[in-house]
Amino acid sequence: MHEYICFDPAWEAYNAPRRYASDDEYFEARCDALELAERDAMESAEMAAGLYEFDSDDERDAYIEEYFDREYQRLCREYEKPL
Repeated sequence: MHEYICFDPAWEAYNAPRRYASDDEYFEARCDALELAERDAMESAEMAAGLYEFDSDDERDAYIEEYFDREYQRLCREYEKPL
């Protein structure tokens, strides 16, 4: 007689203890994480821009926008992990 063990990750995830009691709680936590990432990314971009001297405000704004985009993407990945 042979015994087979089958593991279905989808079934395990479905039956796992839920971290959030409702979908609303999950989406509120997700929105809070994205807002935090946006705020932190903008603060970081503005601080980084303060370290350099720019020839014009347009050049400074372009630097902030580019820095913000990179930092925001990184923070979104980091802040969404526990969700």
